[in-house]
Amino acid sequence: MSKYHTHPLSYPVNLKLKVMDIDRSLKFYTEILGLTVIEEGKEFKLSADLKNPLVILQSPENPVIKPPHTTGLYHYAIKLPSRLDLGKFINHVKDKEVEIVGGANHGVSEAFYIEDNEGNGIEIYVDTDEKNWFVNGELKMVTDPLDYKGLMNLAKNDKWEKIPEQTVLGHIHLHVDDLEKNAKFYELLGFQKTLELPNSAYFYSQGKYHHHIGFNVWNGRNIPAPPENAIGLEYYTIKVSTEEKLMELERKLKENDYLAERKDETIITKDPSGSKIILII
Repeated sequence: MSKYHTHPLSYPVNLKLKVMDIDRSLKFYTEILGLTVIEEGKEFKLSADLKNPLVILQSPENPVIKPPHTTGLYHYAIKLPSRLDLGKFINHVKDKEVEIVGGANHGVSEAFYIEDNEGNGIEIYVDTDEKNWFVNGELKMVTDPLDYKGLMNLAKNDKWEKIPEQTVLGHIHLHVDDLEKNAKFYELLGFQKTLELPNSAYFYSQGKYHHHIGFNVWNGRNIPAPPENAIGLEYYTIKVSTEEKLMELERKLKENDYLAERKDETIITKDPSGSKIILII
């Protein structure tokens, strides 16, 4: 388990996607990503470790295509345990009918980008040595070429059977309508800014991870949220450390006029751009 995705930090653990074609999506998530269905019914829960959901799929009533220039998911990022795993995955998809967006070495990570069958962005990545992430106290993220050849050669004698059990949801990256409004919200949730691309994108984390949450205005500023029945992100889940922390966040959200709906041991909220978040312990 990544030390940046465990107690006592807060971090994203799963997300729910609304899909147009549930059967086609299940085929993608089981055969391409290698997740396993652990619960099915009105929604389908898919897991890496056979216990905890990583991706949840559901087809809404009267689904519509997500309109352009709206807020919501830019991509979600699946963090693999090792470079070998990333090489195995790249070899696995290179001959499949998968939308390959590209790849990059970000200094803090090696990342491979694809899209699922409904256009949701997915980053598959591994972290680099954390000792090299910060220089003079500043996070150094870059966009250099990915070493495809090295990764593929590393895994040339191995086969991608399924996603490794130690896989986690590494981070969430969102389209938002306003950087500063969302910055205040995520800071209220206890995240700290690690990197700022001025007038473009902000990155936030806890525990000096490079980022658990990113958001950008690349779809435009002052853009609307998509319709409720639009395909794409329904919600994502953030795990917090204790019941006391959950109660503290509930109080802070209410004091600052954000949605804070208590449901059993969870809090449902929304960021200022309309992305729904479920806080759990």
